[in-house]
Amino acid sequence: MVLRTIRTALIALALAALQTFASEYTWNNSFNDELNTAIKIPYFYEVIAKHLLDGDIKFVANPDSVGFYLRRSHIANTHDYATENDSLPTSPELQKVYTYLNSEAWDNDLNKLTPEEAAFVRIVVYTCFFDRGFNNYSRKIHRRQIVDKKKHEQANKLLGTDLRLHRLRRDYLYFLLGFGADAFSNGADEKVGPGPTIGFGIGYCISMLCAEARISMILTNPYKENVVQSGILYPKEDINVTPVELLFKGKLFSSFDYDFAVFGGLRMLAFEFDSDLGEEYEEKYGKDMANGYSYGATTGIMGTKHFAEELMDISFRIGVASVKETSLDIHGLNWYATIDFSLNYEP
Repeated sequence: MVLRTIRTALIALALAALQTFASEYTWNNSFNDELNTAIKIPYFYEVIAKHLLDGDIKFVANPDSVGFYLRRSHIANTHDYATENDSLPTSPELQKVYTYLNSEAWDNDLNKLTPEEAAFVRIVVYTCFFDRGFNNYSRKIHRRQIVDKKKHEQANKLLGTDLRLHRLRRDYLYFLLGFGADAFSNGADEKVGPGPTIGFGIGYCISMLCAEARISMILTNPYKENVVQSGILYPKEDINVTPVELLFKGKLFSSFDYDFAVFGGLRMLAFEFDSDLGEEYEEKYGKDMANGYSYGATTGIMGTKHFAEELMDISFRIGVASVKETSLDIHGLNWYATIDFSLNYEP
């Protein structure tokens, strides 16, 4: 009888405890759901959208505000500025933002800012509300105007690249057209005079190192003496001098606007007849002039100014090369200076 009473009491206590736990669990779950709803952290793009629609564009131009809400969104949502599947935001509430961005009000608000603030705002807004591929466009167009350190850091986080080092680290192909002049000294000037040049080239840069090939032509006929070979006289007026270069270039300094570099490599000078004249001499005398070739080392320095959002550069360079040509007995130094116009292509 006593055991039955104890067993009944224990069962009653167990049922009461289970009921109490279930009630507490239900209450806690309800509380947690309400708490999660109450403290829902908005995505970064939602914060930007609210301030844009409230007319508070200065908020978007503030790197401290942008940095704070960007970090908060990332910690709470694990996504910085897009929806959970990393697609573009398209909710009905955001249609007002797109309408605003396609209106004169957007342009008018940007005009109230400094050029640097406007560039920063565009990067923030384009990153939030346009296709990610558009970031490449905004990066090239607006990054130059961002000088402030905080703005630079936040723009860097949004775009996922170091704006200030982008030019240093990027790889690109370039084509160049150069105009300049060549002169000779240390004995070579006894046989070859100065003259204007035009040249073409192609190069490729990987980070701070570049390789380049170019061919030029001295537009006048700078050779000073007629060449006599096997009793045949080849007039100096018909002898062309053609420089060809294979160079390696290292950038010592690089910024948005300027580069400064040193270069070195091989510079060849070809002393030869025009091919048509060579055929005439072969028909008339049975022999063309034996061409002369000088293979010499070269080195120099150059400075570059960047224009048109890094699509075009203008460079000035000066260099010197050794001249060693035995068949025509030309020895000395070749000095040259060029102004180059180059078009860049970034793969």
